[in-house]
Amino acid sequence: MTEDVRVTIGSDIILVGEDEFEVDGIPYIQDGTDSTLVPLRFVAVAILGGDVEDADTSSFIKWDSAEKAATIIAGGKEIVFTAGSNVALVDGEETPIDNGAFAEITDSRMYVPFRMIGRLLGADVDWDSATKTAIYLVK
Repeated sequence: MTEDVRVTIGSDIILVGEDEFEVDGIPYIQDGTDSTLVPLRFVAVAILGGDVEDADTSSFIKWDSAEKAATIIAGGKEIVFTAGSNVALVDGEETPIDNGAFAEITDSRMYVPFRMIGRLLGADVDWDSATKTAIYLVK
């Protein structure tokens, strides 16, 4: 079964399948790169099929406050996004983020480019320009 995750620019509602979840991390367009940034923790948990109602305590994601880095551990992979960096580490290998976009912290939340996190977590990614919605098709 495929379930989608829909994240709309400027909205505090993220859809997981037919269910709506209010989040405090609102997606936005990154200045200078025009890339769509989404809240890493909630989106990663939703794509991975975790308990989105408890996304802040998910065991999928580890936060290193000293390094300002979020590590996603899932599917035998370790993916690290570091605030201010335009590369992600995938099992220790550097993977450039498209369009020069970079992970960043906004309002105490880690945000990452929507296409990059989707691809790295194995979701098919789409963009609805009319509604400014990032769509993750999860299998």
